[in-house]
Amino acid sequence: MSIFYRDRLGEYPYLSHDGRRMNGGLPQLGDLSAHLSLTVAQLSYLLRPNFSGLAVIDWEEWQPLWESNFGSRMEYRRLSKQLVRQERPDVLEKNVALLARQQFEESAQVFMEETLRLVVRNRPKGFWGFYGFPSCLNKHKRKTDKTYTGRCHKGTRKQNDRLSWLWTQSTALYPSIYLPERLAGSPDTALMVRHRLLEALRVASLWRHGNSTDHTTPVLPYA
Repeated sequence: MSIFYRDRLGEYPYLSHDGRRMNGGLPQLGDLSAHLSLTVAQLSYLLRPNFSGLAVIDWEEWQPLWESNFGSRMEYRRLSKQLVRQERPDVLEKNVALLARQQFEESAQVFMEETLRLVVRNRPKGFWGFYGFPSCLNKHKRKTDKTYTGRCHKGTRKQNDRLSWLWTQSTALYPSIYLPERLAGSPDTALMVRHRLLEALRVASLWRHGNSTDHTTPVLPYA
C-alpha cells in the first residue's frame, strides 16, 4: 500500500496547526497547475510505471463539503468568508457566506477531482482513492437513539450523494474503520464498522469510475 500524505503529493493547500497558510491555505488560493506538475514529478520516482497496488491519498485538513468543516476546520469557513469580503466588497453581508461556500466547494472539488484524474491517468492499474471517503459520522450515539446503533449520522447519505463527482473518479473506496477509544473492546464496534461498510457499498453500487458498467468500485476498509 502506498499512502500519500499532504506533503507527499503535489502542493495541497491547507492551514498548519500554528495558523500558517501552506500552498495558499485555502483551496480557492491554491495553485492547481503547480500542484499537478509536482504530482507528475513525484509519481515518476515514487511509483513504478506498472504500479498496480493500493494508493491512498490522505488529505485530512479540510473536507470538500462546506458543512463538513466543523470544529477545528471552521477556520476554513471563516477565512473563506473573509476572502469574499476582501475580493468582493460589493457583496451584501447576508450573501457573503453563500458565495464563500460556493467558491470553497468548487475549488475543493477541482483540487480533488483533478488530482484523481491525473494519478489514474499516470498509474492506471493502481487502486486510487481518498482516505475516509465515503464518511458515515457514526462515532457517537445519535440523539434519536436510546442505545448506540452504529447507524450513520442523519444527512450522511445526502452528503455522500453530493460527492458523486468523487466516486466517479475513484478506482477504490477507502472508508475509515479506525475505532474511537470509547469503542475499544465494546460490542458496539461491530455496529460501527458494519454501517460504515454498508454506506461505502451503497456508494460503490451507485457510482463507478468513469461511470463504467464493467465492474463495481472495490471497497477497501482502512484501519
